[in-house]
Amino acid sequence: MMLRRMARVYYQEGGRILFWKIWAEIVSRMPKKSGDKIRLAGVETQRPNSRVLDGVIGRPGYESIEISAIREHVKPGDTVLDIGAGFGATTVQAAQRCGPEGKVVTYEASSHASEAIQYATEQNECPAPVVVYNAVVGSGLDIRLDGGDGADKISPSNLPPCDVVICDVEGAEAEILEDMGCTPSTVIVEAHEHMDSGFTEITDILTTRNYRIEEVKGDIDTISNIIAKK
Repeated sequence: MMLRRMARVYYQEGGRILFWKIWAEIVSRMPKKSGDKIRLAGVETQRPNSRVLDGVIGRPGYESIEISAIREHVKPGDTVLDIGAGFGATTVQAAQRCGPEGKVVTYEASSHASEAIQYATEQNECPAPVVVYNAVVGSGLDIRLDGGDGADKISPSNLPPCDVVICDVEGAEAEILEDMGCTPSTVIVEAHEHMDSGFTEITDILTTRNYRIEEVKGDIDTISNIIAKK
């Protein structure tokens, strides 16, 4: 049964999508270790699944570039959209930067990760109001952990007005930036050259939307972070 399902996904959607579908299937069959607490990028959060996070925890500088950009470009009073917030580190940092006069709206396709984000906002100092949606923005081609089962679907054109967009969605960044209905003054986006949202594609979309590329961090041939301003 499972092999027939995977063969159908391969035929319909291609090998890269199949990989993440298989990964999601494996993760869904793992016993969940609830209650584990970990620190990622200085933020206390909850381990949705210990095996899935082993590689993330061991990676030096986890989300350090995004967090550095948030600290530099998010201002008190800003409304921030955090699209693809992972385990809550960027959401907490954004809430600490924009303060009680600001607001953070977070979209995360994985229900496990959404729970971790909610936990992180409760366990860390977050002076700004934070709203966490278990939702896919755009097509959500590469949803890790649980595959996004049960998540709401949100069109990029329906994103609310904001000052800052943070976008790290494993290859769907180009689609979201091209179609988003809001016009933030600052965009912080991760480009994935090996997926469908490479450096050139992202910068072309931003330029077309009258953004200027202010800063690029990382390796444009693999994964880079782009900060753009109106």
